[in-house]
Amino acid sequence: MRNLRTSQRGFALIEIILVVAILAVIGFVGWSFYNSLQNQQANDTSTTEQTSATQPPEVETSDDLKKASEFITKTDIDKQLDTSEIDSALSE
Repeated sequence: MRNLRTSQRGFALIEIILVVAILAVIGFVGWSFYNSLQNQQANDTSTTEQTSATQPPEVETSDDLKKASEFITKTDIDKQLDTSEIDSALSE
């Protein structure tokens, strides 16, 4: 008669198939969640871009802004400016 082994080692084929199936289900759920998040963010971005394209931003012109733009137009743009020059021009 044959000698039967009572202590077998390793995994059965059905156990490996079950593990692969469970990982596939978890992967699919994760992928679908990630994909829906990406689509939602793309829709939010396109909505924001459309809104900003149709309505220009509001710009407040103040005296400081006018002084700064006048100072910049008077000075040589290619020259390196020290910020103290701009500050002193604005404080006048």
